[in-house]
Amino acid sequence: MHLPGNPDYSIFMEESRHPENFELLKAGEDFLDCLARGQGVEGLLKKAHQYLHMPIHVLDPSFQLIKSFGGDRLDDPRWREYENKGTISDDQLERLKQSGFMEKVQTRREPQIDSSYPGMKVIGCDIIGQSRILGRLGVWCTQSCGDREFRIVRLLINALSAEMQKRQSSVLDLARQSDYFLNKILSQKLTDPETISGLAKRYEILIAPAMMLLILQPQPGREGQSTPEHLKRKIASLRSMLMTTALGQSVISVVDSRGWETPEKREELLKSVPHVRIGFSRVFRSVADILEAYRQATAALELNNGQVNPGSYEDVFFQDLILLSSKTLKRPESLCSPWMLKLYENDRESGNEYVKTLETFILHSGNMKKTADVLNIHYNTMKYRMDMIRKIAEREFNTHIELFKAYLSILVLKDKDLK
Repeated sequence: MHLPGNPDYSIFMEESRHPENFELLKAGEDFLDCLARGQGVEGLLKKAHQYLHMPIHVLDPSFQLIKSFGGDRLDDPRWREYENKGTISDDQLERLKQSGFMEKVQTRREPQIDSSYPGMKVIGCDIIGQSRILGRLGVWCTQSCGDREFRIVRLLINALSAEMQKRQSSVLDLARQSDYFLNKILSQKLTDPETISGLAKRYEILIAPAMMLLILQPQPGREGQSTPEHLKRKIASLRSMLMTTALGQSVISVVDSRGWETPEKREELLKSVPHVRIGFSRVFRSVADILEAYRQATAALELNNGQVNPGSYEDVFFQDLILLSSKTLKRPESLCSPWMLKLYENDRESGNEYVKTLETFILHSGNMKKTADVLNIHYNTMKYRMDMIRKIAEREFNTHIELFKAYLSILVLKDKDLK
């Protein structure tokens, strides 16, 4: 039988040729056949399931699900978590650490039974190759497990080690290359499409038909609790992630947009990566648009003032458009309506909050009650403020065009105050 030139195959051959009975010899030969035919991790799990008759999964070193097999009818919350979320939860990871199971697996490098969870037992073992962890194997004990099952699991671990060593170097190289590629575009502000496309080809960057860029930043006051490297490890579990890098205190990731079409999907991300602010760009289709997508995601973070998280550029693009226009002028307030400048000056001199009141009124479609609730003031106070606003501005604010002009002016004045 022809096998690829990998030194670990000789070790695997030696172990599989000295079993205690014919079944183990047959299992070893079947695993070798899967390797020789290039059937990958999935082929090895299918073959192991034929001998073990128990659900099996393989995770990568960061606990992201690589492949699973045989668990269609398995009713266990941990298994469902892997299948639905594609990764282990922080609570489950903490439980494994506290039970001592992870330490046992790492020090003995032999299959161990995790019986700390009040439910199904799991045979677990790290998959080691070239002195590093390549993955993590879990076999779910839906039936009794004895010496026979452990011997087959050992054979499977050796086979998975040989298979994953073939792939690991290329996978790691591609991850490093995509990190370098994304960082180079953002830090050097590359905009030339030909240069960017050339880099993408050189580094074999994975490109989806439609992509989005997202920025993750620690929430104010939690900067020390979520380092960029910590956030990078967290979002490594995203199935749709194409490339990611760290820039300053931010983590920037390009994802396949098909996983993030709705606000509900984005909320799921926030639950899995708590205590961060997230900004999403619009959908883009070319790596040449990455820098603009980064600008959009940054605007989504900055312009919503932390009121919406995750923030989407779709929600702030109008404000962004106005601010981009005002930056070309020496006196951006010249874009404002004169009557709004009067209102603004009145606030500065008297300490009133008429501009903020009018902005909230516009954002809530002219609904007085909702505006009063948001501002946490009495309805009569709200009514008095609107009367004063109309008097100072000499406008009724009862047409769409007047409200539009007012809102445009407010955006320009807010940007002027920030500067």
